[in-house]
Amino acid sequence: MTWHITKSAAGLYMENVWLWVADHDVEDSNLTQITVYAGRGLYDESSAGTVWLVGTAVEHHVLYEYQFANTKNVFAGQIQTETAYYQPNPNATIPFPAIASLNDPVFPAATGTTPSADGWGLRVINSQNIL
Repeated sequence: MTWHITKSAAGLYMENVWLWVADHDVEDSNLTQITVYAGRGLYDESSAGTVWLVGTAVEHHVLYEYQFANTKNVFAGQIQTETAYYQPNPNATIPFPAIASLNDPVFPAATGTTPSADGWGLRVINSQNIL
């Protein structure tokens, strides 16, 4: 996990923050994929709330970029996401298993009509006053 806003956190202000996983070689004009994985991006589970995210970016994590779970009073303005460049090969079920205590998403198995699992850009669960 790149950034964890814990249950007891309150009054956090983040501006111009870029949480990025280097999953491709930017010095190669073909942007060659490299094998670097980070499971989770920014996870906010602050029960106290009042979190300001201004001009932030979270990119290239396996399961999700931003996740707000059991939190409240969050302002997220001018946020940016990018899913992992290598997805769907491998998809978001690899290499990190879902951990229930972290409220990780659980992806269904791919079928003929269901696409492979790709990471979430923004996931909000059991939260309130998210702007």
